[in-house]
Amino acid sequence: MPIFWIEALLYAAFLVQDAGWVSLPVPADWLRYAAICLLAVAAAAGFVKRRKYAALALAAVLIPAADWVLLFRPEKAVFGILVFLAVHTAYTVHLAGGSKPIFGRMMLVRLLLFAGGAFSARLAVAGAETAECLAAGYILVFAANLAAAIRAACQRKDTESIRFAAGVFLFFLCDLHVGLYNAPDLFGGAVRAYAQGFAGIAMWLFYLPGQCLITSLPTLAGAKTAGRRPENR
Repeated sequence: MPIFWIEALLYAAFLVQDAGWVSLPVPADWLRYAAICLLAVAAAAGFVKRRKYAALALAAVLIPAADWVLLFRPEKAVFGILVFLAVHTAYTVHLAGGSKPIFGRMMLVRLLLFAGGAFSARLAVAGAETAECLAAGYILVFAANLAAAIRAACQRKDTESIRFAAGVFLFFLCDLHVGLYNAPDLFGGAVRAYAQGFAGIAMWLFYLPGQCLITSLPTLAGAKTAGRRPENR
């Protein structure tokens, strides 16, 4: 689809600026944000065509709010983390496959993981701030969704499940690098040097391809059903 060619161009444009190879009139952060907003619009349009992927379309629409914080208002990190938790709730809905009992069990596990991670961070880190505690719980919720996505892909072995799992995995790599970038002093030696020198580039190196893979489900579903009779949707 043309949208993914546009995403590829935006991806290349901000990466070459991050690498310091060229300087473009539009700052790299605005190119990143434009790419995410374009995916949100495409996912919403796909949802209109076919509602099977409603949860993923909702996640794509929520993500620009969280990324606005990540890119332009880092002092509002608590809000950004809460939005990303809502995104992962939508992913859990998708993974549950429409089963309310399965969704309920999955959410109970995630709530326990989140509470345990946040509480552990509060106890382990002297003077831990709210954002840090939320982030500790969030990454455990993320890990649970990643494990569920990989398990579903291994069991079903269909293209859609594999694509979703690959997208979530790349998204997870992004967030690991976000953690490295924001807390390089927690590490030493080569890890600290990597965090200070490359993590800021690596987070977006993984993030946009991951979001493209996830968003391609509602987007391509909408494209495939365009022009069909309503009863076939």
